[in-house]
Amino acid sequence: MCVLCAYISRETQAAPLLLESGERIQGLWSGFYTGIGILGDDGVIRHRKTTGYSRYWRERFSTDELPGRMGFFHSRTNSGGDARYAHPFVSSDGSVMLCGQGYSGIFDKDDEKAVAIGNMLLDEGVVFSSRDDSLKFKKYQILKDGSQVHISDIVTEYAAFLIKRNHDPLKTVQQTGSEILEEAISLYIFRDFPGRVYTTNVNTRLAILWREDGVIMSSSPLAFGNSEGTPMELPPNTVSEISVDGIKIEKLTSKISVHQLSDRTALTDEVLEWIKAHPGTKLAELKDNILNRRCKEFGRELYVARPHFIMEQLLSEGKIYLSSKEVPGPVCCSDLGLQTLIYPQS
Repeated sequence: MCVLCAYISRETQAAPLLLESGERIQGLWSGFYTGIGILGDDGVIRHRKTTGYSRYWRERFSTDELPGRMGFFHSRTNSGGDARYAHPFVSSDGSVMLCGQGYSGIFDKDDEKAVAIGNMLLDEGVVFSSRDDSLKFKKYQILKDGSQVHISDIVTEYAAFLIKRNHDPLKTVQQTGSEILEEAISLYIFRDFPGRVYTTNVNTRLAILWREDGVIMSSSPLAFGNSEGTPMELPPNTVSEISVDGIKIEKLTSKISVHQLSDRTALTDEVLEWIKAHPGTKLAELKDNILNRRCKEFGRELYVARPHFIMEQLLSEGKIYLSSKEVPGPVCCSDLGLQTLIYPQS
């Protein structure tokens, strides 16, 4: 599960804050690719992305290259590909920028729909930025011309295709998110609609905090540092429009049903016992070994298990601590990744 941040500022440059915020959470379920994208006041979307964690981003780029008051940070899981497969993705016409958390899993059976949309976009003359003809990573979508592209590249280009026809960003993300179902959250910025971030959320969380200088969003409020205030969380199965002045929320789709996992107190206790028995565990392991087992009754339906929330609660209570270490990066890449491990407090 990738981690991400977004920021809309009234006056402040967004890139430095996004990088600092993202570095607080980059090793959680991610830490192998790093990207920042900004919509400038001149109406141009600029982005820089690389393999490896933020150490490599800082070596290769500067936040000065990305002027503007709104944008995204993204850190990705170790799931293959070179820097083209990092987020954010920007459409070939420069009108849409997207970062997302994931696609596969329960919606694998719907992969043909995403491929059909990708083939339609090929017919429209779209050139995908992640196009690869070597098929090194067959987990990604393969189009009719034999090329392989990242699913988020298809989603980005589809949103750019739709916005030209309906001129309505909220309607665009609703249609995109319901036709290409993703198992987590996606964030969109539209060049022609500055000052707003649009979201689709299937079954995970986005923490949102309004501050005097603007609004910041993240997959974990740990990214916010010592900011004052209580974040709100985006409900599952929704689309939203977020600005410095507030939020508009609508339902994403009637195709899915999302269950909240009950008995949180007992679940938190079980997670803590697992951490004590397995010091140095990872957030993904908590989900696989504790949370997924609790959700067997849902079969292949969707559920909100909120492993981030439990970890954050235990951190705030002083029962656990986090420690990050460098690890081997993506395949065929010399850049290192970063992994955050969870330990019990002695």
